[in-house]
Amino acid sequence: MSTKTEKSYYTRVTETLCFCIGLIPQYARKITLLVFFASISVSVYASEVSEYELKVAYIYNFSKFVTWPEAASEEENLYICVVSTDSDIDVFNTLNARAVGSLTIKINYIEASDVTAFESCNLLYIDTTIRSEFLDIAASVKGKPILVVGELPSIESVAMISLRKIESKLKFEINLKEIRASQMEVSSYLLKLAINIYE
Repeated sequence: MSTKTEKSYYTRVTETLCFCIGLIPQYARKITLLVFFASISVSVYASEVSEYELKVAYIYNFSKFVTWPEAASEEENLYICVVSTDSDIDVFNTLNARAVGSLTIKINYIEASDVTAFESCNLLYIDTTIRSEFLDIAASVKGKPILVVGELPSIESVAMISLRKIESKLKFEINLKEIRASQMEVSSYLLKLAINIYE
């Protein structure tokens, strides 16, 4: 395991601001304000930007900084699949029809039990409401070019990118070994923003 060294406050703020340049337009102003003040808690600003809106923005950017195998890149659409039982999860609809390079995002909501449906995904987000089934879902797509994003205490053997709330701040870790084993690559820029990288 390789753990990134702690960066200076201003370095992390500058990098995070650059990361958020590509955020969803209607949330960009509020979210950029959030990340600019690196110490602001998500809960304090919950009335302005919901936690799900922030996660959607992160996932949108993940899709822009990950490269899928050539076969997947030749498709017209980029399928982002969402597994959740939370009624607020429909905020992901704001990504529908948005562009990632030459691809158009399509959002699919999938039941945790519908294992065969996962194979059509390029990016698979598994919400905390499905945590008990996370391992089984991740195992069903292991080795396939599907970017698995979730929220777990440890991602060394399951998720590829894990969103972590640390002291009320939303951060993320990257399991680079698992991503590369699934024939995908991550931009070095995205790696710089991760708090931990597992290789």
